[in-house]
Amino acid sequence: MKIISLIGVLILVAISFSEDKVGLVLSGGGGRGAYEIGVWRALIDLDIKIGGVYGTSVGSINGAAVVMGDYETARDLWLSIDYEQVMKLSPELTAVFERDWDKLSFSNTSRAIRELIAQSGIDVSPLRERLDSLVDEDKIRNSDTDYGLVTYMVSKMKPVYLYIDEVPEGKLVDYILASSNLPVFKKEEIDGKRYLDGGIYSNLPIELAKQRGFKSIIAVDIGSYGISDVRAMLDVYANDEINIVYIKAQKHYGSILTFDPEVSLKYMKAGYLDALKAYGVLQGDNYHIYGPSDIIAEVFLKLPPGERTAALEILGIKAVDLAPPEYHYYTQLLPRIEGVTRLRGTPPDISVTKLLEEIASLMELDLLRPYSPAELVEEIVKMSTDGQFDPDLISMISRIRYSGFLEFLVFIWDRKADDSIATREGYDKIIETFSEFKLPSKE
Repeated sequence: MKIISLIGVLILVAISFSEDKVGLVLSGGGGRGAYEIGVWRALIDLDIKIGGVYGTSVGSINGAAVVMGDYETARDLWLSIDYEQVMKLSPELTAVFERDWDKLSFSNTSRAIRELIAQSGIDVSPLRERLDSLVDEDKIRNSDTDYGLVTYMVSKMKPVYLYIDEVPEGKLVDYILASSNLPVFKKEEIDGKRYLDGGIYSNLPIELAKQRGFKSIIAVDIGSYGISDVRAMLDVYANDEINIVYIKAQKHYGSILTFDPEVSLKYMKAGYLDALKAYGVLQGDNYHIYGPSDIIAEVFLKLPPGERTAALEILGIKAVDLAPPEYHYYTQLLPRIEGVTRLRGTPPDISVTKLLEEIASLMELDLLRPYSPAELVEEIVKMSTDGQFDPDLISMISRIRYSGFLEFLVFIWDRKADDSIATREGYDKIIETFSEFKLPSKE
């Protein structure tokens, strides 16, 4: 009877956390953790209700912030973070982590290595002090949002999965540090037992959310996979009853031991943009475009007949006399765009977005910002006309492939009607939020 009662309690707990809410899973990844804060900001904008947060390593730190609901503190911490806030380092070790090669003579490097060995790892007492001051254990325990973490017990060579109700009173920061204890750090001990970073076994602890009964899970991945992660992912994807949104950092701007505000800023922007893309708010393969929108059609179809004819001639297309603008676009121009992008038969907005992305990539436009379709064309045209872009620097194949399209875009953009472009509702909110991501003033 006791076993049955216990199972019943566990089921009720799972239902209370998971009903109409999502389980948020945050991976380990050290200094890349600002990405998860960017994702969190996007979830706030999307009004997604989080019922539980489960993390490994830095994911357990960020997860505690999510449960406490203190987004601004977490954001500001990451945008001002440096090595001194995380670990105690000698000048030699600081130079190693910052890759300041001018300060790294052979003797300095040797001294740094000897120091690491003598100290049995890096002292992260500054991180403990910061967590002691920021983590409100009572608030997390009393929250309606569940919390869990993973660490690895060295003495028994096994992972330890803990929900907040399983963490001994007054020990939450200890276990967060145990979950975050990278192999280069001094070993964490709790009650005589030694622990290592939970990412060794489960860097993306989806299992914690699954066991709590969540049918909707958001998995944020900023690191590598642990031993159990691939199996857990396959199990979830094979379960038709569970919907998982997987958000992964597409590019790394620093190592897991890079703690630098400028690097954190890049990760935070990327996390915000990638999360909005995962939910279909932004489009694009590499860029982040608020659409979908066939911006070329919006402009081209409103051109006077003579200017439409001239625009097509730039691409070597002879306009059919007396044909309506729709014929010129959908029958004559669009097939050329589809041929260049190799996306025949797809919706026009997809082909046009692909074309603009490929041209933007050749011009190396900023990847870490949102664009409306009009803004993306505007930036392409501006760079082309301001002389900031030299076509001779790109490959011959690319010059042939996109021959005429830059000139075509400049031509139609200079002649666009004032009322030809309409930005979809909601873009202003994205711009407003994105403006929050900035480094603090040094004054």
